[in-house]
Amino acid sequence: MGSGNGALATALATALPGARVDGLDYSDTAVRLATENARAHAAPDVRDRLAYTVGSALELPYEDGRFDAVTMLKTAWVLPDLGAALAECRRVLRPGGRIFLQSWGEPESCPVLTLSGAVLGAAISGFELPDEAMAPFELTADLVTAELAAAGLPLADRRSFDRDVPAATPAEYWEQLRSLAGTAYWAFAVQPPEFKDRLDAGWQQLSAAHADAAGVRHLPLAWHVSIGRRA
Repeated sequence: MGSGNGALATALATALPGARVDGLDYSDTAVRLATENARAHAAPDVRDRLAYTVGSALELPYEDGRFDAVTMLKTAWVLPDLGAALAECRRVLRPGGRIFLQSWGEPESCPVLTLSGAVLGAAISGFELPDEAMAPFELTADLVTAELAAAGLPLADRRSFDRDVPAATPAEYWEQLRSLAGTAYWAFAVQPPEFKDRLDAGWQQLSAAHADAAGVRHLPLAWHVSIGRRA
């Protein structure tokens, strides 16, 4: 769910020989891009097991009990009704099927994300999320547990991860952000070239505390993957 450019779906189909992987995204542009990427880069046996569909998380276009697993990565906090989306996930999962839902760590453990907000917030006024969407850090691990339980997908396990995201230049940073936080990257990408220079200067200043002796920024990122299971 929220298949974007199709990278995760391709990785899953590659890692799980014989498995069919269906990607869903509300954006027809994303679905076209994912389909094109699969045609261009996936091995034939992988490509044949991939499919992408335009659709809503609140009304999944699949029959009951179709899937062994559902993934919801970098998606949950932008949904207008997370509870309704999780109820739909439960519907399309077979008994015993699992959902993998990603949430970020605490803000202080994710400078790679908070830095983008600081840089953009210092330079852009009036950029706001839709009223119905939560900010990424509002989706805490405790909230995920509660939402999964309410949807009939009680928490079975949670895995926590962290890594450093290195960036030697502002351009490298924004490109890294492209796959990590699409909304923040979009806010940067739509700016005129002369304004991007201002953003890059802000990035140089605000990221300096994370620089090593060579000037490379090492920006921590932490996240959780919560695993719910349908009884």
